[in-house]
Amino acid sequence: MELDYIRNSAFNDQIYLYAKSTVKNIRSHLKTYFLFCARYNFEPLPATSDCIVCFSQFLSQTVSYPYIKQILSSIKTLHKIYNYDMIEKDYLIDTTLQCIKRKTARTPLHVFPILPDTLKSMLLLMDLDKPEDLALWTSYLSCFFLAFR
Repeated sequence: MELDYIRNSAFNDQIYLYAKSTVKNIRSHLKTYFLFCARYNFEPLPATSDCIVCFSQFLSQTVSYPYIKQILSSIKTLHKIYNYDMIEKDYLIDTTLQCIKRKTARTPLHVFPILPDTLKSMLLLMDLDKPEDLALWTSYLSCFFLAFR
């Protein structure tokens, strides 16, 4: 066997380190990254700080902060496979990710309580002679008195 074949085989066998679903996710993330790099003329390997910042900002338009972190983790894995140093502790990358995290933060949805007066007003809109309305009313009362209190 040729030494190059053995090296390539060892390199290709690294894929078995991860579960199939993880490999699919990493491939999907890297495809997104490579398409971004091709579109905006960035060199994908080794990634520069500017490339990672722009890519993160690009992703923040459509995906959540945790998903951006997953994609960056896949890019970091790619760098490790090819023995490149990934820029990890870069001030610009860190601050960009913090800004994205704050910008995309969701405020919790505050739901108003259902009071007995609310139930009374709902009853006025229902015809309890109809089986559908009777079933709904029963479920509303069950939830009100049993589950949601």
